[in-house]
Amino acid sequence: MDSDAPDSKRLFFIGTNNYQAGLTGGERLAAELKGKGNVVVFTMPGQANLAERLRGYRAALDSHPQIKITRVVDIAGDPRVAFDTTTQILGKEKDKVNAFVCLEALAGKGSCYRAQPVQGKRQVIIAMTLTRIRWSGSAKA
Repeated sequence: MDSDAPDSKRLFFIGTNNYQAGLTGGERLAAELKGKGNVVVFTMPGQANLAERLRGYRAALDSHPQIKITRVVDIAGDPRVAFDTTTQILGKEKDKVNAFVCLEALAGKGSCYRAQPVQGKRQVIIAMTLTRIRWSGSAKA
């Protein structure tokens, strides 16, 4: 279980502190972007754990005013939405987006595979709950 269910009459919860995970991810994002850039976030609204992660990212980025979350994309549980959106961005807006953040694993695979280095430009990709992906080329996985 990835998120708490306080209304379940549970005795306690042991698991991810999703706000802290987002805060840590946001700090890493800021470091990778060197304090400046535009970010697209993939998520699924209505899930408490993902809302907490996004809240953590926003809190971390509050101290980096030159980093903007320009779009939050609802993938609706379909990794193809992340792949197609990433493809569209890299085709028409590649100079306007510097990073992709995937708050859950479904979006991670779609955007990571699509956002391999394009014409030597490295995109920052932070994918939560995703096993490390490797590909050939100059980018870090």
